Amino acid sequence: MFAFGNGGSCTDAQDLAQLCMRPPHGARTVPATCLTGDVAALTALSNDVGFEVVFARQVAAFGRRGDVAVGFSTSGGSANVLRASRRRPGRGW
Repeated sequence: MFAFGNGGSCTDAQDLAQLCMRPPHGARTVPATCLTGDVAALTALSNDVGFEVVFARQVAAFGRRGDVAVGFSTSGGSANVLRASRRRPGRGW
């Protein structure tokens, strides 16, 4: 599971990823990561390609069929979150 968001929504994404990896008593763990955790990738993509694709590029690179991507946006209009949430027909994420 890949979680992502900006600002306060980033902390929500981090919380979800942590909850998946350390669920409440007796629950099954789920492999999860928050895409804002790799500062080098985040800043390189932002600088070299553009902040609008910072999450989409990571989901495309790491995501595989059957994976889940969860984007958080308080406003519902974060362009980089929306872009990463779109599927690409025939190409998975």
